[in-house]
This record gives sequence, C-alpha cells and structure tokens, in this order.
Amino acid sequence: MIYWLAVPMGAILFIALLFFWGQSYLSILNAYVARKVASAYFIAGRKEDLKTEHLFFPVNLARFEIDPDSQSVLSHVAGLMPRRAFYHPGFGSALLPYGQRASSRIISPHYLPKMSERDEDLRAPAEDFGLQSQAIQEAVARGFDQKGEFPRKRSRAVIIRYKGVIIHETYAPGFGQETPQLGWSLTKSWLHALIGMLVAQEQIRVHEPVPIQAWQEDGRREITWMHLLRMVSGLRWQENYVMVSGATRMLFETGDVASFAQSCPLKHPPGEQWVYSSGTSNILSGLLRQLFADDTRYWDFPRYALFEKLNMHQALIETDWSGNWVASSLGYATAPAWSRFGQLYLDGGLWQGERILPESWVKEAGEVTSASAGEYGVHFWLNQSKKLPDVPQNVLMAQGFEGQRIFIFPDKDLVITRLGVNREGTFDFNSWVSGILHALDF
Repeated sequence: MIYWLAVPMGAILFIALLFFWGQSYLSILNAYVARKVASAYFIAGRKEDLKTEHLFFPVNLARFEIDPDSQSVLSHVAGLMPRRAFYHPGFGSALLPYGQRASSRIISPHYLPKMSERDEDLRAPAEDFGLQSQAIQEAVARGFDQKGEFPRKRSRAVIIRYKGVIIHETYAPGFGQETPQLGWSLTKSWLHALIGMLVAQEQIRVHEPVPIQAWQEDGRREITWMHLLRMVSGLRWQENYVMVSGATRMLFETGDVASFAQSCPLKHPPGEQWVYSSGTSNILSGLLRQLFADDTRYWDFPRYALFEKLNMHQALIETDWSGNWVASSLGYATAPAWSRFGQLYLDGGLWQGERILPESWVKEAGEVTSASAGEYGVHFWLNQSKKLPDVPQNVLMAQGFEGQRIFIFPDKDLVITRLGVNREGTFDFNSWVSGILHALDF
C-alpha cells in the first residue's frame, strides 16, 4: 500500500530543506512519518485519513509505504534517507535505527495485551446534577471544527467528568470510545504515577541522587530523582520540534532514548534552572528499567500496576528499539481511559475505593517548582502564573504536543479531557475551558 503526499512547489521546498538542514533533518522527518503512520495505522486503526489528518507541512513532503505483512512503514523523500518503523503488539511502533538490521530489536514475543476495552464508566445526563446539557454542548462545540473556519481546531475527543460521572462526550467523525489516541507528553504524567508506586514500595527515594555510573565523575552525580521529575536537573537540553535538536534526535535518530539523554552534559547546577525536557523523562524511564529483575517485568509494570486497575486495556507506552519506554511522549489510550487517569488524580490517588497512589504523591504533583515561575509542578503543569487568565489557578494539567490536555479541577470535582492534532498556538484553551466552566455554572 503506497501513499503519495504532495504540496504545491514540493520539489522546490525539498531542495530548500536539503540545502538548509541536510541529511539529519531528512532522516528525522522520515522517521517521524514512519512512526506516526505506523502507530496510527496499526494501533489506532486509522486507514482512510492518514494523508490529511496525521501529517502536516513539512512532513507531508514524504512518501510512505505500509507493509501489513511485516507490520512496518517505510518513509522517504525522493528515495533519500529512508526510515522504517516496525509495529509489535503491546510495544507499539519502534524506529529501526538508520543503517541497522531489523532482526536486532530487543523485544519479548510473549507480550500481547488485551485489545478490547470494557466501557464501565458511569454516565448520566448533566440535568441529573442540575446542569444544562445544551449549554455544555454549545461550549464544547467551540473546540471542534466549524464549516469554513480556519485555522482548523482538529479536536478528536472531549470528555467531561463531574463527580466521577461522564456528563458529556463528543467525538470527531471516525473516532469513538474505543479509538486509541496518542497523548504525546500526557505520557509524562503516567510516568509520574508509575514512579509514585515505586516510591510507595520504598524502591525509590526521590531526594537521593540517581544511580547512573557515567555521572559519578562530574557534577551530574548530584542530580536526584526529584530534580529530574521537576525538570531542574541542570542538563543541557533543547526542546525544539521544528529544528534538529536534542528532542528530535532522541526521539527519531537514536535507538536508545535513555542513553542519549543521559549523555547530556551539565549546564547549570542541579535545582537552579527549570528547562522543560523530554530527555529527563526518558532518563527516568531508563532508571526504572534497572529496578526490575528482567525486562519482561519492566515492560509489564505499567499494565498490571496502572492500566488494568483503571480498565485501560488498550493503553500502552511505545518503546524505542532497545526496549525502553519512550515515557516522554509515546503513550496511547482511548479518550475515556485518558479521562480515567485524570479522575485518579482528582480523587487523590484512589480508584473505585482502591489506593493506587499515595495521597501525598498526588498532592506534591501540584506543588510549584520554584524555578518554573508557577508553570510546573512534578511532571504536571500548573496555572499559578495565570498563563490561562480565565481558568482557576489551582487547576492541575497534563498536557502534550498538538493540544492534548487533561484539566483537573480539585475544588470543582471536575475533569476535562481534550485530544486532537491542531498545531501549537492555534487553539485558545483559555477561552474554551473558561467557556465550559461558565456553561457548568462554575
């Protein structure tokens, strides 16, 4: 199966890319397309809209070929710098490192997750709580595409939970309750939960330095688990997805995200500077791998410790080629499942009466990292800086690339989840969320 993606003056733009960014940029571009298409096709079952709804300029300069037999996707631009991603059930899609043979991937063939999700969420009309369904529907609809509107908002799913009950959900055409969707950096908040469980088991002491041997000869030996969780490690990092950067090289060039991020040198003393870094999340992912007796237990941990408890049967964290969770960015789950995760934090770590996370761990997630100017807590975002001026300051937020959001309102017993693929900066979350709160009469 072959798709050709074209844009006006594509050849000229391609030459410009070659001239300004060269082979590394093309390799990353092709890798992004291969993995994104493989995951959308094999995980989410997207087959009809891959050309129009998953790839945007400049990545839509690429040509990609889907091979259902090998469960892989090959992407290249005019035959140059081809990259391939392979899908494996339970592990998602992993990129074959450039120039490496496919047979060398470290993977466990036994790991086959449940791929159906029992929908056990409680649902009720808003009127059962004295609210107006029509007003809520109108407020939510402002976050979905309207005919002739530009730029497109590209929302795919919105779920509102009030008092633990779903009172509203809307899906874009082709999406529904059982469609797994990519959360991008929402996955970082899953990682926060997984670490919290190990903290409760006393396997991790978050204020102690992390055990990375290569760091013991320089100032990095002072970096603690909590420095990484708060993103104040002091490591040099550039989180840029437009240019070739540490983030794009880690996700799309290397086959070992943890080792790549661990190799970053120290730029500031730990604890002094806040720098948002997907690298620190993948350092944590690699550290967790060391805690388990074997890789099978590491790979199984998210499922038995978190996903199955919350009925998130289709949820997974994709791995890199070496088998590390890409815990910075590559979590897939259905919209109701992402929403359930938000409810877990709203309820202080309890799920249906079972203690999943320590209450103190959940509370600390919302405590400000001082160097972040009120924007960040512990692998969760905050609104203490009033970046969203019309949204309550005490909201706890998981958020990811392309506008993935889980808004947790602790004093309103409310969780709002939005998934989609809009470009950054084209969705006004301040007015949209405040409009929903107004419709809820909050």
